[in-house]
Amino acid sequence: MTSQINDRRKTDKNLQEMDDLKSKVNEMDLNLEEVLKEKTTLSKENKELNIRFKELNLDLASTVSEKLSLENKCVSLEENFKKMSQESESTMAYLNELNEKLEIQKNKTGEYERLLTENVTKLEEWDRLMVEMKLEKEELEMKKSSLEGALSSIRNELSSSQIEHEVEVTDLKDQINELLESKRDSLIEWESKYQTTLKSSEEKELRLKNVTIELSKKEEKLLEMEKKSKEEAISPSKINAFNEMIFSLKKELSEVKLRLEEKTKESDEYLRQYESLKTMIAPFKDQLDQYEMEKMALLNQNKEAQGEVKKLAEAFGQKLGHQNHKQKIQIMVRLKKENVDLKIALRKAEAENVVLKKRKNSENNQKVEGKPHERSLSDTQNASIASPLRNFNRSIKK
Repeated sequence: MTSQINDRRKTDKNLQEMDDLKSKVNEMDLNLEEVLKEKTTLSKENKELNIRFKELNLDLASTVSEKLSLENKCVSLEENFKKMSQESESTMAYLNELNEKLEIQKNKTGEYERLLTENVTKLEEWDRLMVEMKLEKEELEMKKSSLEGALSSIRNELSSSQIEHEVEVTDLKDQINELLESKRDSLIEWESKYQTTLKSSEEKELRLKNVTIELSKKEEKLLEMEKKSKEEAISPSKINAFNEMIFSLKKELSEVKLRLEEKTKESDEYLRQYESLKTMIAPFKDQLDQYEMEKMALLNQNKEAQGEVKKLAEAFGQKLGHQNHKQKIQIMVRLKKENVDLKIALRKAEAENVVLKKRKNSENNQKVEGKPHERSLSDTQNASIASPLRNFNRSIKK
């Protein structure tokens, strides 16, 4: 009985152990499954890690190659930067040179404006002188008319002393003609100055156009430099400075164009006034042309006389070679005095020639009208005037 109980106990114990073993086996099975699952997971992770490792190796290789290429790029960029720095320095030097040239052009433009202002002032002064000369001419015409009226009354009242009175009237006419001649010379001089000023204004206008063209070229160069500066990555402040400079140049160019248009209008107005003055002087053109012909004839006579005097002076100079220094000085003093006397005699002869021409015209008019005339005092005086060249020849012979 006891043995059965013991067997029973052993059997229960064994069963208990078997159950424990089964539970352990089950537990181990579970653990094994978990281990297998973990193994599978680890295998997958290992594969993924291998793949990631390969990818990282590839990335590392590409990174290394990129690093090498970047290093090469850095070297080339450093070289390019050095080149760009040098080009930038040369560009800045060129821009500074352009700025200096622009300043010079601005100064030239200011000088042209100043000259134009001076020319306008001169034209205004000449206009004023023209008005004064016109008034003086009208006054002289009135005096001439009054003198001619007085001459007619004197001729009617004093027929017994006609020759003396005619000489006085001739002197008065000579004075009037001299005044008219001086005014005519002033008018011719003014016309010449006006033409010179007009030509100078046209030249200045042409220069101003050339300056404008040059400024346009400078502006184009600045635009090219601005484009080049953008390509070379110059700082925005420099680009803004270039833009401001271009804007100021454009503004100055427009102002110069406006001033040029104003000066052109003023020049046209002066030209119109000049044409008006020429129209006003036209009635006196025939008289002025006659005076000019007489003047040219006298100048030709003077040239001939000067040529003859020059020949005689050369001949006399050859004779001076044999004289001593004191005699030469005395001869030169005497020659200068005789030269002055010859000039005075020549002027008297020219004035007498003009009087004779006018006297001859008046005598011809009297012949046409059927009136007798007497020999004038000027004819008598002309017969007694010796030739200045003849006197000079006599003095040389002495």
